[in-house]
Amino acid sequence: MNFYKIIKRAAVVAAIFSVIAAAALLLNSCKEKRKDVFPDTAVVQGVRIGGLSYSQAQKKLDKYIKTVPYKFSLTVKAGEKLYNLTQADFGYVLDYAEALEKARSGLGNIEINFRPESESVRKAVGKIADGTDKKPSNAEVRKFRPFAKKRFVFKKEKSGLSMDRISLYNQLMTFLKNRREVGEIRTIVDTIKPQTTVRELRKRYKRLTTQKSVSYNTENATINMGLALNACNGSRIDKGETWSFNSRTGNTNSTANGYRKAEVILRKKLVQGVGGGICQASTTIFRAAVLSGMDIVERHNHHWASGYTLAGEDATIDYPSLDLKLKNRSSYPMFIESRLSGRTLEVSIYGVRSKKYDNIRMYSENYDVRYGESCKTRTCRAYIKKKKTVKTEVICTSVYSLSEYHAVRPADSGTYAV
Repeated sequence: MNFYKIIKRAAVVAAIFSVIAAAALLLNSCKEKRKDVFPDTAVVQGVRIGGLSYSQAQKKLDKYIKTVPYKFSLTVKAGEKLYNLTQADFGYVLDYAEALEKARSGLGNIEINFRPESESVRKAVGKIADGTDKKPSNAEVRKFRPFAKKRFVFKKEKSGLSMDRISLYNQLMTFLKNRREVGEIRTIVDTIKPQTTVRELRKRYKRLTTQKSVSYNTENATINMGLALNACNGSRIDKGETWSFNSRTGNTNSTANGYRKAEVILRKKLVQGVGGGICQASTTIFRAAVLSGMDIVERHNHHWASGYTLAGEDATIDYPSLDLKLKNRSSYPMFIESRLSGRTLEVSIYGVRSKKYDNIRMYSENYDVRYGESCKTRTCRAYIKKKKTVKTEVICTSVYSLSEYHAVRPADSGTYAV
């Protein structure tokens, strides 16, 4: 055998090996590609996916598989109410990954497992809770009857309801995971007691203070006082509400409202004017308001000190510019009871006294007195607990004219609410 023949045979052998290697590579490639698709017998939830890739199989399942896995009927009893739920009230998550992994074996029809969406269950729980929960209502004063033997008519308290949301959520998840077709759930509903009862209100509502003054004014002026007090009688001042003397009386400068002419201070002079005398009514209410713990939002002193009260305790009115405004800062409504009995003005305020104090003391002091010119008065309030002062505050300051021989009565050394 010559050299050239040997070379030729070697080349042929090499070519044969190359073909065999290429065929092997092609066969392996086909086998690898075959691994990326599902067997021809693969079926998931009745849908054939044989020969499809993973993404192709998932798209086909999305097209043919319904998002609601099965039909069911569920009754939820919450207290006295019944709620009917079906599969349409929830959302679901289908576990494609698990089913497709099992389908690679090609054995039988693979069922898709599902789980309920937690957010849809929470929404169902919230909807039932909204229909079941009820806020408790506290007892409250429905009507105030001034000077009656039983002044207060109360509205009875009512208990509330609160459903246990966590308990219902867990029960719903268990029902859905167990794939039951019919079921009934009894959820927990707690009773919530009101914070305030009629019994408690009857004990706590008290007369906070009563203030009186006597009219030595003319008949017309005294009649005006009575009209103003009647207009204010029975006033209810709710928590945080501001009360206005002028709003209750209306235009006290108008004879159409029954007010008569009497002596008034106008432009630093004493003249006859409609509504004269009503300032003694507003003054008596002002004193009662201070001693009942109300905030004084607006108050004005007279140009000259009044003879019917101590310095710093008057409250002049001039509709509509000068007003007396009071604010209820307690947590309960307050009520004004006022009348004219003979020539005695009487004002009482009813409410619930704060537990922070037992009594209130009103006092004032004159300072910066300039004889023949002016006098300043500071009006204060002290809160008493177990006979000890726990807090003091300045209510207002007044400046009185001492011109034309006018004088100022001594300041109040201490008046107690009760």
